[in-house]
Amino acid sequence: MAATMERRTGPARARTRAGLAAAGAACAVLALAGPALAAAGGDGKGGLPQLDPSTYVSQLFWLVVCFGALYLILWKVGLPRLTETLENREKRILGDIERASKLKADADALSQAYEKGLADAKAQAQAILRETQAAIAKEAEERQRVANEANAKRVAEAEARIAKARDAALVNVKAVAADVVQAAAQRVAGVEVSPGLAAEMVELVMRERRS
Repeated sequence: MAATMERRTGPARARTRAGLAAAGAACAVLALAGPALAAAGGDGKGGLPQLDPSTYVSQLFWLVVCFGALYLILWKVGLPRLTETLENREKRILGDIERASKLKADADALSQAYEKGLADAKAQAQAILRETQAAIAKEAEERQRVANEANAKRVAEAEARIAKARDAALVNVKAVAADVVQAAAQRVAGVEVSPGLAAEMVELVMRERRS
């Protein structure tokens, strides 16, 4: 509001200052030109013409005429040019201020847009990082699961092969043990033991050992 009032009253103040300057200049010129004009209208007597009471009327007349002419010249020619110059200067200053304000507003808008873009880019980067980490973790978990399943399958197959080999070995051991029992009974006691009985005896002994 104060800036608006200053802009409105600026030309009026400039005109007032110009009018006062013109009046001062007119008074100075008349003060210098008065004695010469009075001398021109005198009767050629000696002494100071401006102090001769008989020249007061002519001095006042020429004073009014010169002051009026000078005032009209300054009012019609000098003052409009001076006012125009001051107004143009004020308009130029106001225009520069307005352009500076616009440039500042544009700079602020660009700064805000940059900050917003930077924040959006950071948020997007964080989101991509989280998605990548989640995908890597999921893939690693899937690979671990597949590896665990494969290992469990291989362990089960190995255990099955071991159990099968153990059963086969036990069958062979039982057959050999039955043969040994038959041969020992024949040699020691002279008793003929049937293969079935020898196998039952071997099975009984193996059960007792396992228990």
